[in-house]
Amino acid sequence: MNQVFLNWILLLLKQLKFKGQEIKIEFFLNDNAEVIEYNITNESGIPELDIAAIKAVKASSPFNELKVLPADVFNKFKHVKLTVAPTFEGL
Repeated sequence: MNQVFLNWILLLLKQLKFKGQEIKIEFFLNDNAEVIEYNITNESGIPELDIAAIKAVKASSPFNELKVLPADVFNKFKHVKLTVAPTFEGL
């Protein structure tokens, strides 16, 4: 999940207009930890922010760090509900 954070920051670092916004994304992983489906369940109201969040999730696929988990634990991560709220501490 750290890769999502990194991709998110790279896409939004200079876009302070997004401060205070929030987006909720639900996504599903296959047995190879690849994103196979995603939905925005709560839009931010700013299309650029919503698109950036989806790009961050897609760019993070596959989630290789999950593939080392035991199958019963990995299966719990196949359905992810993620809330993304950009923060710009120190800017």
